[in-house]
Amino acid sequence: AAFAAHPEWHALDGSDRHKYAELDRLFTGRWARERLDEGGLTSSGCAHATEGVQGKNEIDVQVPSILQACVDEFWTLFYVYQLYASLISFFWDYVSVGLMMLTLIAGSGLFKVVTERAQRMKLRKMATIEANVWVRRDGEWTVVHCRKLCVGDLVCLTAQAVGEGAEPVEEVVVSADCMLVTGNCVSDESFLTGETMPIQKFQVPGDEKPRNPEVGGDKKHFLYSGTALLHAVGAEPSHLPPGVSSGALGVVTHTGARSTRGSLLRSLLFGSPLKLQFASESKIVLALLVSIALVDFAAVNIEYSFSMSSILTALFMVISMVNPLLSVAVMGGQLAAARRLSALRARKVEGDPRIFVRDVDRMALAGRVGVICFDKTGTITKSGLDFVGAVPALGGGGAQTAAQPPAMVPFEADKAASFGVPQDLSVALAVTHTVSRLGERLIGHQVELRMVEAAESAGWEYAGDMRSVSGWQIEQQWTFDHHTMTMSVLVSRPERREAAVFCKGSFEAVSGRCSQGEGEGLYLLAETAERLSTEGCYVLAVARKSVPFDEATTMSRAEAEGQLEMVGLLVFRNEPKPDSADAIRELRAGLVECVMVTGDSALTGAAIARSVGIVPEGQRVVLGSMNEGSVQWR
Repeated sequence: AAFAAHPEWHALDGSDRHKYAELDRLFTGRWARERLDEGGLTSSGCAHATEGVQGKNEIDVQVPSILQACVDEFWTLFYVYQLYASLISFFWDYVSVGLMMLTLIAGSGLFKVVTERAQRMKLRKMATIEANVWVRRDGEWTVVHCRKLCVGDLVCLTAQAVGEGAEPVEEVVVSADCMLVTGNCVSDESFLTGETMPIQKFQVPGDEKPRNPEVGGDKKHFLYSGTALLHAVGAEPSHLPPGVSSGALGVVTHTGARSTRGSLLRSLLFGSPLKLQFASESKIVLALLVSIALVDFAAVNIEYSFSMSSILTALFMVISMVNPLLSVAVMGGQLAAARRLSALRARKVEGDPRIFVRDVDRMALAGRVGVICFDKTGTITKSGLDFVGAVPALGGGGAQTAAQPPAMVPFEADKAASFGVPQDLSVALAVTHTVSRLGERLIGHQVELRMVEAAESAGWEYAGDMRSVSGWQIEQQWTFDHHTMTMSVLVSRPERREAAVFCKGSFEAVSGRCSQGEGEGLYLLAETAERLSTEGCYVLAVARKSVPFDEATTMSRAEAEGQLEMVGLLVFRNEPKPDSADAIRELRAGLVECVMVTGDSALTGAAIARSVGIVPEGQRVVLGSMNEGSVQWR
């Protein structure tokens, strides 16, 4: 449902565009491959699109002039009332009071105008991207400004400077949401998500499955507007623009305000309607004060027959009941808080504003927070994990055979060479990953980074592309799938004509794919996995199976992940941050309920929650599961 797939969009006028506002969120890998096979769009079609319903690839943040902003701020009834209060003070010779009120009212209003306008200018700077892009039009590679990109454009993703004679750049910014069709990329998405670690991106399969850039399992195939492109490889040199030595190819899926970056800025500029109980109650209080003031006004003037003196006296009494500086007092505190928040600096990037305040009225919401949900990894716990050991399975690919739960073989970095685990488990540790190398830096998921580091410490030697290690060649990689909860690789040893599949994932997901069924060895290993989880460990199960060498490059994922043999467990530990418990304690003292959200094992989550005080000491945690239509608790 893209612009290129909807030619009727060209005929839409402005009143109809909203009907298609959400239709361009889903794309298929086949649609992207078709754009690749066609060699991109035509120049005439793109010109028509940018002038039509799609518009240019830009986000226009309107910043009013100082004069317009002042008119919008001061052209309200309450400011008229404040002006009247100041003038009546002058009439009764309270000159100092009148001057004070005028100064405070005008000063706070101007301060609010300047503060909110400065925030909008910062947002406009965030929304603006000035960059040139390699794009394939009319069958030829050409350099265009990013504002001219269209949905369906085939672009070259490269960390090199774009264009002949272009100056080298420190950071290449992706200028539109793209679906990766050829190659692999590494991007920095901290601008959008706050994730400090680089993110790997993989080319999309050419199937009919709709891909949504906002869904976890599909995000690995998309690069987002505004993010930094750190590394791009994998496209055939003959498919790249002239002068580009390495890169990947992507198809533009969303531009301008429809991009993920545009959605973020839209939410900042046009948030949901603000409904504060404080604001509703203040209207009632103000109405009561006005009613009392009107009664007092009428009583005074009835007694003195509505003479000029009685009218002016009654008007002066009104301002003592409805204080004209009420808004100044509230606004002053809000603006001071907004300036303080805007002045906060990120710990690692000096001079980078930390918090934008678009609407100072919304800061009152912070005082009404009753529940805070924390992500576990990286928020309550440290960002990284530590590989602490492995548990060989009983029999099969493991070494232990006693009819009791197997024990963990601890891993110590300074004694890694003597890490005594069976060969299959050691191979699984070394090859079951999607890690890539950027210069001297390893890029990938934290768990897989720790696996590779442990394997290197144990003596495994990786090639520069990370696809070959100590005689084993990675033929196929299947990235983590949120539906199957597994990640697999198909590896081979050409000199021995051997091939095997290694699969890792949650114990439940991997054991369900093993041929042992509910054998005693698997049952005892499950006991060990549960015990380690209750101790706060992150546990991954690993299984394998041998496959014919000739099928190493053609086997499908469904075939590869069936009839496996359990090899063992890989055990990691993610320690809480030193200040997590203190922060939770302070929040709970302020009557704020704390909730932890995690995708890890429920037992691991419960152990971490206990350690930081989210689950109080002595409280029991009950786990529920659905079995044959009924809920079971344990």
